[in-house]
Order: sequence, then C-alpha cells, then structure tokens
Amino acid sequence: MKNLTLLNYIFVVMRNLISTILLFGSSLAIAQSTYVPLNTDYYHLLDKTEVVSGENATYHTSQKPYRRDFVSQQVLKNDTLINKSIGDYLINDNIEWGSNSRTKPRNTTFYNRQNATYSYHSDDFMIVANPVLNLQYGKSSALDATLFQNTKGVEIRGWVDKKIGFYSILTDNQVSFPQYLNNYTQSWGALTGEGFYKPFKTSGYDYISARGYITVSPVKHIQLQFGHDKNFIGNGIRSLSLSDNSNAYLFLKAQTTVWKFQYTNLFAQMSTQSQGTNQLYPRKYFAMHHLSLNVLKNINIGLFESIVFGRKDSLSAGSFDANYLNPIIFYRWAEQNNGSPDNANIGMDIKYNLFKTAQLYTSVFIDEFIFSNVKAGKGAWENKQALQFGAKYFNVFTVKGLDAQVEYNYIRPYTYTHADNYSNYTHYGQALAHPMGANLKEFMGIIRYQSNTKLLLKLQGTYYIQGVDTSASTGKYNYGGDIFKSYNNVSAFHLTGNKITQGVKNTTAHIQVSANYMLYHNLFIDAMYGYRKSTAGALVGNETYFTLGLRLNIATKQSLF
Repeated sequence: MKNLTLLNYIFVVMRNLISTILLFGSSLAIAQSTYVPLNTDYYHLLDKTEVVSGENATYHTSQKPYRRDFVSQQVLKNDTLINKSIGDYLINDNIEWGSNSRTKPRNTTFYNRQNATYSYHSDDFMIVANPVLNLQYGKSSALDATLFQNTKGVEIRGWVDKKIGFYSILTDNQVSFPQYLNNYTQSWGALTGEGFYKPFKTSGYDYISARGYITVSPVKHIQLQFGHDKNFIGNGIRSLSLSDNSNAYLFLKAQTTVWKFQYTNLFAQMSTQSQGTNQLYPRKYFAMHHLSLNVLKNINIGLFESIVFGRKDSLSAGSFDANYLNPIIFYRWAEQNNGSPDNANIGMDIKYNLFKTAQLYTSVFIDEFIFSNVKAGKGAWENKQALQFGAKYFNVFTVKGLDAQVEYNYIRPYTYTHADNYSNYTHYGQALAHPMGANLKEFMGIIRYQSNTKLLLKLQGTYYIQGVDTSASTGKYNYGGDIFKSYNNVSAFHLTGNKITQGVKNTTAHIQVSANYMLYHNLFIDAMYGYRKSTAGALVGNETYFTLGLRLNIATKQSLF
C-alpha cells in the first residue's frame, strides 16, 4: 500500500465491486440514480418544496448534489404545495423516477419524453440524451471587446440493467469575461470553476469542460459514485466547508441513507497548481466525512470533517495515505499519529425549517482552535475559524412566488491556509470553500420572483470587506487573506493581534439583476445586468456589464464575488 495512489486504489475497488454486482446481479436488482447537476435556481425550487411541506426532504439538503430518485419522491409527494406549473416541470425533468409525463410529448422519436431530446427506457437499459447550448452576448464598461459565451455540447445519463448508472456532460467553450473575471484569471492562473484553458482571440479563453461518473449500489441503502464532478456541503449561498467554486476533480463517494441519517464519505484526487505545459501537475488529496441527522421533522444537524494532504516525490505524483481511507475514523487522530503533517478540519451545519415558510441555517468551519488562545483574546494567528448565518423566506408577505434569502459569512485571517499547496484548502489554483479565501466578512442577499416555470426574475448582491496584503512578498505583509501563502511565513508581526479584515481594506459591492424566460423545457432566454465596485486587491475596479443570450440544458454560471 505504500506506493498505491488514490487513482489506482479506486480503480481496483470499483472494478471488483462492479464485477461482484454483475456476477450476482439477480439478487442485487437495485436501480441506480444519477444526480441533478448543481444549479442554484433549480435547487432553490427543491428547497422551497421541502420547507412548505413542513418536513425534511428525502434527500438531506446540506449534501449536494441531490439524487434524482430522491428528488422525484419529494416532488411527487409535495408538488401541489408550491405551484402546479413548477411541480410539473420538476416531475417532467426527473420522469424516469416518477409517474407519466404531465406534458404531452412532441412526437415519438424526439421529445417523446418532456425532459429529453432523445430517450429510451426499458427494464434493461435507460438513456436520456440532450444537446447543451449557451450562447451569450454582452458589453462591459471596462473593456473595448465584446463579452460572449459560446458553449455547445451534449449531456447523457441513464442506467444499464438497473444496476449501473452513468452520467456525462461534454462541452466545448469559447468565452470573453467581464474585466473582474479576467483579473481573477490573471491573478490565480485559473478560470473560475474550470480547468485547463487556452487564450482565444484577443481577450477570450478557450476550454473543454468534461464531467462524468458511474453509480452502483452494493446494498439497498448505500450508493457509490465514481468519476469527475463537483460537490457542495451546506445550505447557504456560499459553502465554508466544500463549494463548487473550483475545477471538477476525480473522486469516489459513498453515500449511506438510512432512517434519519445520511452519511457521506468522499475521497478525491486534486491538483496543487492550475496551468502548465507538458508536465504532470503535482497531486494532492482530499478526504471527507459528513454525517447528516434529521433530529426532528424540521431540524437537521450535520457534522463534518476533512483532511487535505500530499506527499512530495520525484515525479510530483504524490502518494495517497491509506490511513485516510477509513470511512468512520476521526481524521484528526489519524493525522496526529502520522506526525501531524496534514490539514485536518472539522465543522458543523444546522438547518431549522419553521412555519412552512422560512428556513434558518448556520455553519461553522474550524481549521484550528486553541482554547487557551481564544480565552486569552490576543488574536493569535492559529485560531482559524469561519462562521455562516443565513435565512430563507418563501412567499414573502404571502405573495406567491416571491422568495428572499440573506446570508452573513465571517472568515478569520489564515483560515484554509497551510504549509504549502499540497495541504492548503485549494484545488487547481482555486479555493475549495469561499472564492475569495479568508480574512473577510460578507453580507449577501437574493430576491427571486417566480410564479410559474416560464419567468424567473432575480436580484442578487454581495457586499464584503476583506483585508488584503500590501505587497506580493510574505512575512509582515501576509495578513491572512491569501490562502495560497504558507502559514510558515507568518512572521513575528502577526503571531498575535490579528483581527478580521486586517491589512489594506478592500470593500467590494456587486449587484446583478437577471431575467430568465423558459421557451420550452430547459430552453431559456437570459438577460442580465451587473454592477461591481472594488477598492483594492487583485480584482480592483469599477465595472458595469450586461449579457443577453440563449441557453439550453445547462445552468447559468455563478461568479458573484
């Protein structure tokens, strides 16, 4: 096991598991579900379905993405509580797990099911295939060039013998971003949420995006997922534990759903850097446990722990530490017994649905917590924590379709940092949690109006204050906001006396107004206007921008920071 990498280990496990399932398939006829891709507007409808029902959903909302079979069960039971049009849309979109389509098909060859350009369904094989398109055009006050997005591709999902599920999406993309996103790419060497890219024309980028996985169930209540994709932990707009901000990554996920529990194990292979040519990117690894418990029918508590680590070697391949494969062990204990070289973290999330119209949620992420230092109150740099408080209000003032959400995030200096890029809380040059790193406090809000599936109007914004460094050098100028900097460079200037937003204060206000009109199932016309002002740091500047476009079978990209 000493030289066994995560990738090789997972392939061995999955090969043996699949072989066993195929061999004994007659006794393991467990239908496999794929997952609803991460989509904030889609997931908002699902969260609303849960809250207005007065009971926790079949799926546990703090662990995303959601399984389609669980979504179908929840919607079929409660769709009339929100809106018939929205209920019909959600049922049609997950038709392989529900009753018959509630909308007549176009013809018998294409769109014979409402959610699929082409589909085939039998006891032996099921497939849903859809084209993917995102064509956007716009302008920015900070650029002479045109803003554009040209995305085209295909999305496929299905199952074989009801024992192996599969999902894949492949897109080819050419984009030109607003200036603040260009600054992001130039500063971190990464496209937000994406992987390898190339320059395109004068100010654009060209990249391929590919995600895919298979699912199998060795027993009724456990589903395994293996492939490349993203995950999200929490109930907020942001996640302080694991967000979808970074590039997709290779992972094996085991999710156990039984009684009031949902227990998730995640083992992932990630990268310490974002761009390079003709070389193997150094590897790092991420392992996570998350236990979600429905304490009461409207209260959920989640416990979280993660470990980030890498082992430098001559090939920059990094070997996986088998100690972290244990699916139920306390990671901090295992890490201490290794000599305490890695980045161990713990956290908790709580959700409380009340009055069938609102939800309160909170989460805490603890990178390091030394009680004696906290008690002393001297601002020791080792005390690295993040807090989140939020609320969702559905059908505001009894106005059907009017929903609001507010959120506050507080991240202390040096949170998510570690000795080097092998162990800090990053992947492919991007943060695994909050997109802007640490040493900040943030207020966010979203107002939505959607009385039916046709039209969604949305106003969303963020206002945050972050302490940024005064120089590119380390030492006395490392104020704890840049999570890529080693905490070994925290100098004597910052051993104590650390305060939130220390350093040069960057104040950022960002507002977006958008309208999305659905012409046909998952075919949208999009219009969006944004204004952003930032006073310091890598993304400094004032900018207004707008885009107009056509989108099919793909979510809008969220880059509100």
